[in-house]
Amino acid sequence: MCDLLDQFYPVREITVTSSDPHYVTPAVKAMLRRKNRLMRAGRVDEAGAMAGRIRAVITRNSAKRLQKVDTKKSPKYAWEKVREVTRSTAKSCTLIQGLTAQDMNDHYAVISTDGQHL
Repeated sequence: MCDLLDQFYPVREITVTSSDPHYVTPAVKAMLRRKNRLMRAGRVDEAGAMAGRIRAVITRNSAKRLQKVDTKKSPKYAWEKVREVTRSTAKSCTLIQGLTAQDMNDHYAVISTDGQHL
């Protein structure tokens, strides 16, 4: 019986590394691989449904992670966990020195203009 199971349902190994985000479990990684296969095969509707399931699993895992935090005893620790889940840190809010709104407007005006049809 085990040989038949191994033949039709082979065991898959999925490696989760320390560089993967906390919400990437072996099940999520397998689902992401399946979604990518579906997208490459042109089965966009099925891939979209798979993306919805992946989103639900990740949301559930993140919610469980935040439920374990006692916000009344340690609000600082709670906010650290929120930042960890949302991936926003103080380091990501650094501004580029000398960059103005006019520089940004000029840049986007140049890249959004078709020079051939002026």
